[in-house]
Amino acid sequence: SFCSGTDGFVTTWYDQSGNGVDATNAGASAQPQIVSSGSTILENGKPAISFVGIDAYLSTSGYIFEFSQNEVSAHIVKSAAGSISTDQYMFSEQDATPYSSQFIIGDTTGDAIIWFNATTIGTMTAGQGLIGLEKNSSGLVSAYMNGSFSASASPLINVEQGNTTAFGTRADLSSSFYNGLLQEVITYKTDNSANRSGIETNINDFYTIY
Repeated sequence: SFCSGTDGFVTTWYDQSGNGVDATNAGASAQPQIVSSGSTILENGKPAISFVGIDAYLSTSGYIFEFSQNEVSAHIVKSAAGSISTDQYMFSEQDATPYSSQFIIGDTTGDAIIWFNATTIGTMTAGQGLIGLEKNSSGLVSAYMNGSFSASASPLINVEQGNTTAFGTRADLSSSFYNGLLQEVITYKTDNSANRSGIETNINDFYTIY
């Protein structure tokens, strides 16, 4: 009977790690959607949080990536169109400008997986997909798409400020809104590359992406 006959929106996407870094938005007009006309939004038969057609976002108290300060491993299940000509930030962490570490579904140079200070890394595929990201102790950032290596680079990464990760928009929560779906976000502040293949096989076994 949840949201029977109406729409439902996400106030909190709970952190399952035990660290309590939940992604929240108390403002009803800018929350992403999870139920449409009484039915859970699905992508390939699995529940999805939708940022489609609305200027919606969630934000955390505490970084979930913090690329400038540590090693990073991340695995993200998304669904979005390809060949987008405007910036769309799936995730962002603020620096002084206010955009430092951003996952982008498309910018003016193409469909980049990740962007740092005008360095774009990897090529995003349209539709449902599994993004893999790694940053090692030497500063090398590698991007993967659907289990396959896409590209790597050693970009300049500005130090984050504000202790917040934004989901679905630029870090100041004001523009470049993501127009797609999110289903799962797994992050580590360590180089977990030795386990990437196994983690992504497990994720793909559940979502049947590729």
